[in-house]
Amino acid sequence: MARRAETSVLHAGNSLTYLVEQLGEPSFVKPVHNSRIPLTQHLFERRDHLVMAVTNSVGEVVLLSVLSCSPDFTPTFTS
Repeated sequence: MARRAETSVLHAGNSLTYLVEQLGEPSFVKPVHNSRIPLTQHLFERRDHLVMAVTNSVGEVVLLSVLSCSPDFTPTFTS
């Protein structure tokens, strides 16, 4: 089981390698269709939240989303 990552260290611009180090292997990987550039969607499922990352062809996270699935999971984000 992967260790629980602090969501505050996850953001667009991270590498996919970094996300995997923080979250473990994604449970779902799928190419993004109908995109002008090659993109891949990665879904990391956890008991109380989901993290979805979209990466470009060099493995850079270009979009990151966190979905809380529990009222007890209340992440904080900074920009």
